[in-house]
Amino acid sequence: GFSMTNKTLNIQSERWQKAKTKYVTDLLSFSLDIGYNPSWQELHIFNSIEQGGSRTSVVHGEKCLGLSRAIAVLWHLLFHEDSVTFLYAPEIDDVRILPNKIQYWEDLRSEIYACITLIKNSRLAWLAQSVVIGKNKIYIEGHEKTWNVVVKAGQLNPCSLAGSFADSFFLWIDYAGWLDDEYAERLMALMVSVKSRCCLISLPNKNTGFFYHTHHQLSVNCGGKWNAIRINAEESPYLSQSELKDSLLQYGGRHTAQYKKNILGEFDHG
Repeated sequence: GFSMTNKTLNIQSERWQKAKTKYVTDLLSFSLDIGYNPSWQELHIFNSIEQGGSRTSVVHGEKCLGLSRAIAVLWHLLFHEDSVTFLYAPEIDDVRILPNKIQYWEDLRSEIYACITLIKNSRLAWLAQSVVIGKNKIYIEGHEKTWNVVVKAGQLNPCSLAGSFADSFFLWIDYAGWLDDEYAERLMALMVSVKSRCCLISLPNKNTGFFYHTHHQLSVNCGGKWNAIRINAEESPYLSQSELKDSLLQYGGRHTAQYKKNILGEFDHG
């Protein structure tokens, strides 16, 4: 952990009120003010997430997401008092995708640490001291039970979902293409408040199931609620030309199913 003393956030203070007013609907400003310049692809995600009550579904190729997840999570934690952010990764039987549950938390934690470091080195440094990074939860000092980020992976028992009914609730589902419909339904039932927002994010795993439908019949384009965003790794600043060449060789060319899935972020329609 950090060797700094944690202080709770004083939500009555003018400083926090000002920051909230500035950032609560402006993820880009928060990102830039802590020194993180998002790619234009990440900006699409930010623009969707920052709307209260939004439903965002992102299908992506490999390595195009930078620190956008950690920035969105900390933004929700810091500027929405008494908020609950719930991150979830489903059971995945492919170790190449996700070796284990512990790896999920470790990856997330290292991204959160990287963002906290950015915050500490910015003019918003005073915010960093209120964030406590615990064993599998992140919270605002003094509000462990009521103002937090909870991380779960794999099996969910319904009891573990209680207490997620905060007025400001942000459900973030990673590897959403692996989510089965029963779990999807259970998780969507948590979206009680009109302000609740959800972000699904995944490689295009299969062309059935809930995540797939959010890019098709449940998408805004088809009259649904989900802002469907596709992120093509060929256009990402995080993937170098040489890495792309390697992928072409590895997957056997642009027209192969593996390349479409892992690089272009395209569902396989045969």
